[in-house]
Amino acid sequence: MKKQQFLKQWKFTQNGSTYDVTVPHDYMLAAKRTPDSATGADGGYFNPSRAAYETTFTADPSAAHHILHFDGVMGLCEVYVNGNLAGRHSYGYTPFFCTADDFLTEGENHVRVNVDMTAQPCSRWYTGSGLFRAVEVLTAGEDYIAPYGIFAKTLRMNGDEAYVSVETTVIAERPKTAELTVRIGGFAVLTRRVWLNKGENTIPVKTMLHGITAWTPETPEMVDVTVTLTT
Repeated sequence: MKKQQFLKQWKFTQNGSTYDVTVPHDYMLAAKRTPDSATGADGGYFNPSRAAYETTFTADPSAAHHILHFDGVMGLCEVYVNGNLAGRHSYGYTPFFCTADDFLTEGENHVRVNVDMTAQPCSRWYTGSGLFRAVEVLTAGEDYIAPYGIFAKTLRMNGDEAYVSVETTVIAERPKTAELTVRIGGFAVLTRRVWLNKGENTIPVKTMLHGITAWTPETPEMVDVTVTLTT
């Protein structure tokens, strides 16, 4: 899966005025403050409001899937691709994804994000408003490892030996066999031939690792896990 950040070339519109912004962007900072604001003391008495962000991107003709990844949109939001509703999200502190595949055209595609911060109070502290975290377009082939689709955990540990599990979520276009390779630092390389059903598949791989050093504040050693899908 490839990632392309979309931090520049956004058009911001509010109250009939449009201007260029760079993401991350907090439009609440420009709002007026009044003693009777619905945000109250916790929100700095900023007046909450609605706004919209717009940009364009060119679809990758070699990619089978295009997914919009929003790391955080503060406010109730709706995402439109070429005028079609691609997704909604109602919590500003969590990332979310919108699949754009059904709405794409060849060449340039238009994205609009409507943000509504008028549902107040919404927090115990200042939240900001708008696209206050990064935005990416993810592209992938017919079969791909889902975003955030790799989960590694230690099942048990004894001395310098650790029994670990790596679960990988794979999205498949149609039923087929595939090869999954799991690399755990310099400790293990595991290759599995697996069957993929159409849609979402969760594939667990477990193994024993030797010569592991447990993480502590004094020995903060981290082990990278890399998973490769071949179909």
